[in-house]
Amino acid sequence: MQKEIRGLLRAAPFRPFKIFMTDGRSFGIATSDHLFILPSGLIVVEDDRQVVNLLPPEQVSGVETQSKS
Repeated sequence: MQKEIRGLLRAAPFRPFKIFMTDGRSFGIATSDHLFILPSGLIVVEDDRQVVNLLPPEQVSGVETQSKS
């Protein structure tokens, strides 16, 4: 899944996407500045309220691109 997320981050033009977790949570990624993948694989997401979430890669269940509406 990390490879797919990295591809979405590098896409030109960037398209917002959502990350889904195995526990039912989801995180919207509005810009590439909202997500960083550490060398360990841990995914760091900052939401619109400037709250930082640490997402273990093994708990990511899927990703979905979003429209920019």
